[in-house]
Amino acid sequence: MASIEKQSSANWIVRFRFPVGGKVVKFNRSLKTKSERVAEQRKAQIEETIYFLESGRLALPDGATDKEVAAFIVSGGILTEKPRAIKSVALETLWADYKSS
Repeated sequence: MASIEKQSSANWIVRFRFPVGGKVVKFNRSLKTKSERVAEQRKAQIEETIYFLESGRLALPDGATDKEVAAFIVSGGILTEKPRAIKSVALETLWADYKSS
């Protein structure tokens, strides 16, 4: 079961518990929205993801840390870690590659 709460900054946060490594961990994550309707929808998605994990329809990545478990659940079972840029390219390099091809 998850719950939502409005922060003093007017953003909504979600709170939920999930077992990780044999112990139940409490998670608090920002939903990054000021809309209660969107927060309720995200809460429902998180509860559905937890249900899928508990019923075996979805599996956590092997060796996931607490932060990775939270990211996985809040993303609906998609993300295993925060997205990050793979490589930055200088404009000159990009232009040279474009001209050579």
